[in-house]
Amino acid sequence: MNKVKSFIIPIFLIILAVAVSYSNLTGSFFEQDEWHSFGYYTYLSSLNGPEFFQTILKNDPLAHFTPLSLFFKMEFYRLFGLNSSAYFFASITFHILVSLTVYFLALKLTKKRLPAILGGVFFAINSSHYQAVTWLGTFEGAELSTFFGLLSILGFLIFLDMKKKIFLGLSMLSILIALLFKETALTFLLLLVVLIILKETGKSKAYTLLKLGGTLLLYMLLRSSYLIFGSRGESVITQESSNTFLMTGYNVLTLPIKVFSQVLLPNEFMVDITNKATTPPGLYQYFGKGPWILENALRYDFLMIPVGLIICSVLFLISRRLSFKSPFYLGLLTIFFTLLPFLVLKKYLIYFDSRYLYTATVGFSLIITAITAYFINGRKYTGVIVAVLVIIFSAHVISLRDTVNNHVSLGDLRKQILSKIAYDNPKLPKRVVFYTESDTAYYGLYDHEKILPFQSGFGQTLLVYYQQNEQYSHKFYKDFFLWEIGEQGYRETDGRGFGYYRDLDLLKNDLKQYNIPTDSVIAYSWNSKANTLTNTTEQVRSRLSNE
Repeated sequence: MNKVKSFIIPIFLIILAVAVSYSNLTGSFFEQDEWHSFGYYTYLSSLNGPEFFQTILKNDPLAHFTPLSLFFKMEFYRLFGLNSSAYFFASITFHILVSLTVYFLALKLTKKRLPAILGGVFFAINSSHYQAVTWLGTFEGAELSTFFGLLSILGFLIFLDMKKKIFLGLSMLSILIALLFKETALTFLLLLVVLIILKETGKSKAYTLLKLGGTLLLYMLLRSSYLIFGSRGESVITQESSNTFLMTGYNVLTLPIKVFSQVLLPNEFMVDITNKATTPPGLYQYFGKGPWILENALRYDFLMIPVGLIICSVLFLISRRLSFKSPFYLGLLTIFFTLLPFLVLKKYLIYFDSRYLYTATVGFSLIITAITAYFINGRKYTGVIVAVLVIIFSAHVISLRDTVNNHVSLGDLRKQILSKIAYDNPKLPKRVVFYTESDTAYYGLYDHEKILPFQSGFGQTLLVYYQQNEQYSHKFYKDFFLWEIGEQGYRETDGRGFGYYRDLDLLKNDLKQYNIPTDSVIAYSWNSKANTLTNTTEQVRSRLSNE
């Protein structure tokens, strides 16, 4: 009975931690890239086998290659359509699986249950990587690549203990699956290589490396499949910069320091402090005389780099006394390998998008496991460690719940807008043109570009939203029609027409050009102060007819 309890209780605690942190998330809604993806899936579903692969494969060996993410999301969209709650429930479930795998890996490395639980809970409630869970555009790639990457490490460690080749085979299969979900699994591939070199000896090491080499060869063959199908996809366009050396140097010097403060502390909280801070004297005034975003970014670095240095110094002092060094150094390697691809990017990486911190948080969770195991085992400063962890964990939960609640509020607003339009217009005419007016320019647009509170083109959002009932031709989605946030225009195909406008003069010209009657126009006006959407169809039609 005690063994059953010791197995179930940690699982229950981690599930509870995720549930408390993300309990409201299922009430949120789609943000940005999801609408683009849904339209793209509609187009892909219309293609036959060869055309399908020719379209999805990019004509470049360095392009993103995430086939399992694509197949998973396409099937999920086919099953659940625009039921956003189903996507969020799946994302939360995947996050629980990853958190549990972090716990089991920490337990495997330390054989100490309480420190492993703390490491797993830290990962589960960490707010700095929230996008990996809340952003439905990439959730399956971020979470499942990490899950299978962790399984590959765990499988290899079990293989070392039990010497059963089935676990080595499962480890190789897991790393292949992880890479096919998202290339960020490179972190776990490099960890696997290090473990093989350090833990294996003689012929066994050569055999394992050969097996891993075969796995990578299969992966590279799959990546090169565009040569077989004759890809029609676009190649990757790289932008050269005259400041490449300066950018690379800045990233190499600062990222390995900042990442510790970005993961250990609630990143959104630190950003909020940065935004509210007054202008620092001296260096900031000299270097920070640029656009608003550069000035705020420099403020951010002036806060995060010193904090990161303090954290690194503390970790260095503690590391010399640790009794469980494996999870500590494995955690450091995980963080370093996560950063490695970003160090050579030709842009200043001042603020990391939180989804990229998902694997780095795995590393910090292992570090926390090692540190807490040391203090609990030695019974030194236990009260201080408990107090520090309570403060950090509580701050993450508060920050995460606040972030999730903001997502839900914005999601509710977007759902209300789309629901009202669909309620007023349950059936669209064969040729329809939507026209919207707004009093606000959102998301950094110029003041004259007033839009509704959607992060991508509202025209394509409406097109996708009506797709299930109207069954528009896949040709509407071929080249991401109306996807850009400010895009306007009209298209006809297979006897149907669809358009979206914000500019009344452009709408007038296109109504004449395409000979569209004013009765095809559906119009709404958005008031951001009252958060109300008003049906102005009759008024706009009258204006169009009289001018």
